[in-house]
Amino acid sequence: MGYNTVMYEKKSKFGGSGVRGGGFGERLPKIAIAWFFVAFFCVCLFILNSCSEGDKLFRGKTVTVVVPYGAGGMDDYARALAPFFQKHLYGSRVVVRNMPGEGGIVGKNYVYSAKADGLTLCFATSAASLLAEWAGLPDLHFKTSSFSFLGRIDADDHLLVVSAKSRYASFAEILREGRIEMGFSGQGSDDYFVALLTADLLGLALDARTDFASSNDLTLACVKGEINGSLLSTSNFLPLIEVGTVRPMVVFNTVRLAALPSTPTIFEFMPPSQKEVMESLIALYSLDRTLFGPPGIDPERLGILRRALDRAAADPEFLSNMERLGRPVDYLSGEGTLTLLARILKEEGTLKRLVRKDGKAFL
Repeated sequence: MGYNTVMYEKKSKFGGSGVRGGGFGERLPKIAIAWFFVAFFCVCLFILNSCSEGDKLFRGKTVTVVVPYGAGGMDDYARALAPFFQKHLYGSRVVVRNMPGEGGIVGKNYVYSAKADGLTLCFATSAASLLAEWAGLPDLHFKTSSFSFLGRIDADDHLLVVSAKSRYASFAEILREGRIEMGFSGQGSDDYFVALLTADLLGLALDARTDFASSNDLTLACVKGEINGSLLSTSNFLPLIEVGTVRPMVVFNTVRLAALPSTPTIFEFMPPSQKEVMESLIALYSLDRTLFGPPGIDPERLGILRRALDRAAADPEFLSNMERLGRPVDYLSGEGTLTLLARILKEEGTLKRLVRKDGKAFL
């Protein structure tokens, strides 16, 4: 009671009630203010600590994100992400550099051999990396599972389309004819491998052109009717489908898409004996649009980069921009991406046999 008595006496000098002066009500505003400042201090400390992570290792440094393709598709994602990655990798400067060649292999080779300081990263499909690696392409000098993964931004469904000028009205017509010409951005692209292997499973002859430098060049050639078909992510094609310059033939998924309910899935044409293999092949697309660095980035640096990507991918302004661009986001953290990769690698035997015949690359 000693403390309460003192408070009561001090309050009584100013004519206040003894109950109010010595009770909990008098102390509540002071306690609330004290807790407010404690909470405010903790928040400031957290922010300063987060900032100090980037300041310590990346302040004043330039982080180069290599896109191993030309304009469009993956490049669009990388350039939309870069300013937000920079924003949350405090004190850094993030630039995007295109390095196309051999379906992404040139740029991935470059990043794989870069210094493991977190300043050289790659934004690309890891599905293509695995397929090219399993096929044993001669110019490939990396091991996909050894890259330092920061996370996955999206895993879009993929869609086979033909030009509106094409004679094909349905995928069934293509199968009846037994042959189709398609374009790809190099032999190292995931869509090239998936199309080639799907054609083999269906007994379809595929005339493949792999001389396109970017998905934009490829899409334009399809629209103009210079090639019959193309296989790319659905978000690339939806605007063109809406204006009628390309026609959707088949979606590479186990179920039809809500956006294209009349477009059949590849499984509707696949022999029952091949469906399990096809499921393993399509699962690779879940490793689309990943951000990774060379092997051996030390845990502290990698952790900073991963947390910066986590914050960038959740940034409301970034998500709003992507929605406006018609580019979906299905973010997976660095640890989540590694878990997904480990699950896919369990199917390596099946898929490796698929991409290699008689010990040679099936190309």
